[in-house]
Amino acid sequence: MIHHVLERPSRLSTAAPAPTDARPARGRSAYALRPLLAAGLVSILAWAGVYILLFSHTLWHSPTLIPDHWPAVFYPIEALFAWDWIHAHRETSAGLVNVGLWLALAAVLLGAWGWALRVTGRLRTADPWIVREGFRIILVGLVLMSLILVFSPGFTSQDVFSYIWYGKMAGVYGVSPYTHTPNYFAWQDPQRWLQWVYWKNQTSVYGPAWVWPAAALARLAEALGGDIVTYLLTHRFLAAGLHIANTLLIWNLAGKLMPRSPGARLAATVFYGWCPLVVWEFANNAHNDALMVFWILVAVWCHLKGMGQARHEPRRGLRGWWQAAVVALTLAALVKLIAIVLIPGYMMLLFRTVDPAHPWRRRVAIGAQAGALALGLSALLYWPHWEGLITLQPLITAPGNERYVNSLGDVVRYRVPEIIHWLGTTFNLPGEHTWRVVAIGDSMERWVRPLFTLTAGAIIAVLSLRVHDFKSLLRNWGWSLVAYLLIGALWFWPWYVTWFAPLAALRGPGRLRTTAILYSIGGLVLYGLYPLLAPPFGDLEGYVPLICFGPVAFYLLRCALGDLREKVRAWRTRRVRLPARAVPEHVIADS
Repeated sequence: MIHHVLERPSRLSTAAPAPTDARPARGRSAYALRPLLAAGLVSILAWAGVYILLFSHTLWHSPTLIPDHWPAVFYPIEALFAWDWIHAHRETSAGLVNVGLWLALAAVLLGAWGWALRVTGRLRTADPWIVREGFRIILVGLVLMSLILVFSPGFTSQDVFSYIWYGKMAGVYGVSPYTHTPNYFAWQDPQRWLQWVYWKNQTSVYGPAWVWPAAALARLAEALGGDIVTYLLTHRFLAAGLHIANTLLIWNLAGKLMPRSPGARLAATVFYGWCPLVVWEFANNAHNDALMVFWILVAVWCHLKGMGQARHEPRRGLRGWWQAAVVALTLAALVKLIAIVLIPGYMMLLFRTVDPAHPWRRRVAIGAQAGALALGLSALLYWPHWEGLITLQPLITAPGNERYVNSLGDVVRYRVPEIIHWLGTTFNLPGEHTWRVVAIGDSMERWVRPLFTLTAGAIIAVLSLRVHDFKSLLRNWGWSLVAYLLIGALWFWPWYVTWFAPLAALRGPGRLRTTAILYSIGGLVLYGLYPLLAPPFGDLEGYVPLICFGPVAFYLLRCALGDLREKVRAWRTRRVRLPARAVPEHVIADS
């Protein structure tokens, strides 16, 4: 590469360069991208294997009905497989084989992703052509992966059917999804779409920043014929498109945060863009978390844009870019409420970077403007659906606020009473009623949820208060979401990992990125084992949540103990090397 740069002809040279002079050097540089290309091809082939595997009913929770919509295309493919394999239940031998194939394909996808991270992270070239070509490989690979999954035959989540009904209520029927449930319209469901909805009696738990786009998708689907497959594909294409847009934002933001590290920039992009769990949740399951992540990344982009302006004109500061960032964060929270935990940290960053002249006056002004923007935008988007305070009731009665699944709280609430009951009966402890599982569980219910919620809230508050610059903002945002997922989220599903995956990508190699990797592995494994463990592992079904949070909790506990050990060792070293206090001269003279 150095030889190629030194051999490059000057602009003042009159002789035209031979076209073959640059090709060998550039060809040698392009060798660095071959492993990335190979990793992308392996990932595409593995996703194609997943696509074929989904023709079997073993793994998915509900069908996409795409094969029935285009029978001339998909029925001949189904005819290649045995009927018993297509309808195999998990408890059958064919079902166990399918679960094993899912886990094997997940391992291939994770391995290819890890190899791509390793290759890009070690890329040291500064040649812009190599960097651009690397990004093109990532982007084209992501588009092909998404196209494979957009037309897959099955879902591992039924949330998209709820999205369809809430969008149809707002966009077609003209009623508020915050005061009506899908069951209200059972009489208008001649095609029996309602059978695929899990939360038939649940009003929308998603904010208006999602309901409005869902209503627009409903109108578009109706204009295209109104078939349920059309509805499904509109949501899938939106989620997949948002994931691609988010990957483009990661590429842009990583370029601003890592201007001198092209390899790190590519690694950040491939970490988020090719993450198997993220690709699966957005391109296949069409989760609306993609829109929330989009607004979070837009907020980050707005702040960095303001910082760039402030460097050129320090007196003007961030100008209107911080207000734009507040608006973007508010929109993220109006898609899913969890994004609201990011706003305190951003406000702390603004408070810490105000003009030193009249700081408290500026802080009060910033707080008032941010509050007015957030409340005004919320009122504007809620207003067409507003039917009184009952409109906000879904935020309180959401399933995640009342139930437990796949979480640390789930294990403590339901498995710990079983263990205590076993101990009580094994050792014949007095008080037969006291050691009943139901009695112990009812007792724990009174304190498990408040304790876990308050603990996660306290951690998030401390992290928000410790924000002092932009890098600490990204770090503390990521760890705030991890604290919520590990402790506060008593209702956990794998797609929640997509919340902090982009922050882990932008932070670079470290503990946050490792945590995202462990969660991604756990999420893909969970889909192979949930909702039922096949014999002979059925007795372990209650401990499936350990797959999600167990490795993460162990890793973070190990890191915490290591940090504590280092601090103790440093404290002891300082004590040993502390110089003896000098005796004052007047004391010596007096003696």
